Amino acid sequence: MFELLNQLDLAADLPSPLSRLSLPKNNGTVESLSLRLHQETIKVQLNVESPQFINWLSGCIDRYHSTFQESALTDLRLARHKIAEFWLSAPADRLQNSYSDRPGKAHKMLLASGMRDEPLTDAEQREVEKLSEYIERGFEAPKAIQYLLAAMLYRRADRLPLQYGRTAVPQWFFNDLLEFMLYFPSYFQEIGEVENYCSYMKELVDLIHSRVFSNTHSEIWQNLAIIFADTVNFVPLYFSTQNLKDIYTKRADILEFILKSRGHLIDFSFDKRPANRGKIRLGILKANFAPISETFTTIPVFEHLDRDRFEIILYVLSASDRPLDLYCQSRADQLVKLPQDLRSQVETIRGDDLDILFVGSIVTNAAHNIILLALHRLARLQATYFASPVTTGIRNIDYYISGSLTEPVAAAQEQYSERLVTIDGTGFCFNYNIQKAEASIKYDRKCLGISEQAIVFISGANTFKIIPELRETWAKIIAAVPNSVLILYPFGNTWSGACVKQPFINKMRAIFDKYEIDRHRLILLDTLANREDVKAVLQLADIYLDSYPYAGANSTVDPLEVGLPTVVREGNNLRSRQGAAILRDIQLLDLITDSEEAYINLSVALGTNAELRKQKREEIEQKMQQQPKFLDSRAYAAALGAVFEKMLIVNQL
Repeated sequence: MFELLNQLDLAADLPSPLSRLSLPKNNGTVESLSLRLHQETIKVQLNVESPQFINWLSGCIDRYHSTFQESALTDLRLARHKIAEFWLSAPADRLQNSYSDRPGKAHKMLLASGMRDEPLTDAEQREVEKLSEYIERGFEAPKAIQYLLAAMLYRRADRLPLQYGRTAVPQWFFNDLLEFMLYFPSYFQEIGEVENYCSYMKELVDLIHSRVFSNTHSEIWQNLAIIFADTVNFVPLYFSTQNLKDIYTKRADILEFILKSRGHLIDFSFDKRPANRGKIRLGILKANFAPISETFTTIPVFEHLDRDRFEIILYVLSASDRPLDLYCQSRADQLVKLPQDLRSQVETIRGDDLDILFVGSIVTNAAHNIILLALHRLARLQATYFASPVTTGIRNIDYYISGSLTEPVAAAQEQYSERLVTIDGTGFCFNYNIQKAEASIKYDRKCLGISEQAIVFISGANTFKIIPELRETWAKIIAAVPNSVLILYPFGNTWSGACVKQPFINKMRAIFDKYEIDRHRLILLDTLANREDVKAVLQLADIYLDSYPYAGANSTVDPLEVGLPTVVREGNNLRSRQGAAILRDIQLLDLITDSEEAYINLSVALGTNAELRKQKREEIEQKMQQQPKFLDSRAYAAALGAVFEKMLIVNQL
């Protein structure tokens, strides 16, 4: 599939290296028109080469993003069909000019709109199958580029049978084709797509890794490595059940190669730890202490550490005078706002001669600044935890701290490039008591159109987590429980963008249609302002449904705090065991399932048995009043403190 990348020496040079690593906005929106042209008139004059078509398309995209009108999607489907038709009929000798003119602009606008995440109609599906059959013939086939241009409007690269030969890709198309190949999905549409995408990415990363390290002095491959780092977000891989150690290790190798090729000193030798240093000098590295879930799981790492044994320095990229920032500063010896450039940041942290650096921000998504810092040797020892829900693959992160309940008993170390250390329990802790907000909404069942007799299932899983297999499972549950409804609040600020909403809504409605469930039994709420709003909504429900295979952690604590029976499914890696670990920690083992069938059966049993729901609610309320370990910051700090001390002893520091 990726023979294209093996022919780079035949292709034109890639753009010169970027001034710094940054994540481009792959799903950007297009500026709307201040004056919209009459829609019906433009439809009659759908000439892809005309300025009117560009204006009309821009208006359609604006309506699609802002109002999610069905008519906007219909118009975008029409525009896509017209652009695809144009490419298929375009003469080879005019293709480059057309691509650099209005048809190419319209093509790129449509790709950036996000509507590629929408499910295809039956007619579109048939057309794409025909395009795919032609593409499978290889790049040497006549009009191969024309067919690929048409097909890429409908499907991502991982969903097309790309077969490239030795013919060089034209210079004018190469960079955009590469970007297309590296595009990461914001949404999965079909069953099996997650695992297929993961396999595609493994093959792609394998090839880029191999070619980069066999051509270390090639400017072409250095530039391609930068494009790879700037473009690919690895979050979609979380939803696979596969072991991701190899792909993350190679990804870290590529990022390290980029930094080294640009003169960054990744490695550093610290002097022997001063014999007269009484306290362990611990650094905590985070982007900031904004009031997001990641912050409320990082604070317990340091807030109650024994200050007679630890000197604590907080490192952030940005700081403010918010109460949360001030609280964090009060629980440390020092808060350091790092300089803006990477080299100065590295020098600042190294200058403090840390014994241990704990990376509190996620470093397994896109190539942002904290990841670039974490690639360096910044302290004698470096560690991270479940904020990154998979191994980092980073050579200079020595330890991954997890929990005995979160890791599978057998072969857990095989999932990590770091040395795995487990503490008793979940391995993570939450402190939401620092900053509480008042609920800004007052929901009741009546305002949502739900009867008092209805059985309400609910989930706060994000759109990313609600993969096609999970949508199918939930539909089976709702279909099996009479008078039930499903409430979702999946559009969180942390992950979802506006472009994801409508495709997700459409697909959820489609799965309800498939199981002949009235669409009124699906209720989708917009982004909730704060955690108290989440709890206000949860109090309307009867059963909480956790996600799988990427289970909830923060989102599972919320329903438990309001006494809501919570159904989870357990897998064989950290990211699929977080919800189960929380329930194990409070001895609610009979709410943990290990298969789709068991998950459905338990959910249906709770939905149809009021006495069982009452019993579980009372058990949860009783357990949550006993300060579970995952809410006990002091016990968590004591356990982590012991781990940090042992790290120094084991490494003879």
